[in-house]
Amino acid sequence: PGDAAEAPGSLPPEVEAVLATSDRAHASLVYLGDKHVLQSKSRRAFIMYGVERRSWVSLGDPLGDPAEHDELLWRFRKLAFRYGGWPVFYQVRPPFLPLYIDAGLTATKLGEEAYVPLDAFSVEGGKRRNLRRTVRKVEEEGATFEILSPDAVGSALPELRQISDAWLEEKKAREKGFSLGFFR
Repeated sequence: PGDAAEAPGSLPPEVEAVLATSDRAHASLVYLGDKHVLQSKSRRAFIMYGVERRSWVSLGDPLGDPAEHDELLWRFRKLAFRYGGWPVFYQVRPPFLPLYIDAGLTATKLGEEAYVPLDAFSVEGGKRRNLRRTVRKVEEEGATFEILSPDAVGSALPELRQISDAWLEEKKAREKGFSLGFFR
């Protein structure tokens, strides 16, 4: 919606340039093609977002030149209001909270992101008792974990598709998209 936003699926070269310099892994989710892109006036920053009913949901914080973030946030807010919607920023980082508060938005904590240093992680000790139990139960049910080499992914896709479809059917759910990706 709006003449200032790119339609899902088309990525201008300026967005590609911002992506090339981004250190945020989620930035690549713009390639899913299910989000609109609103660029700053200089085109050195952008917000990727989707519209669900009245919610205009930005996936993460603005990306690109930090000097452009404030202007871009206000433009996004104004665009959402123009169409009777409300702006939402999903999966944001704490350093950006003052920017959102200054724009009149309210922070609501939905969850947390964990960073686990795998080289030091262990299931040993009293604190991990429940986790050990879960691991044993899952192993007894025949579950395995494997990291596939890039060459092995293609031949595994049909089985992975069956697993994905079975999970969606069991949960009475559809593909998540937006912040998680699609099977395809």
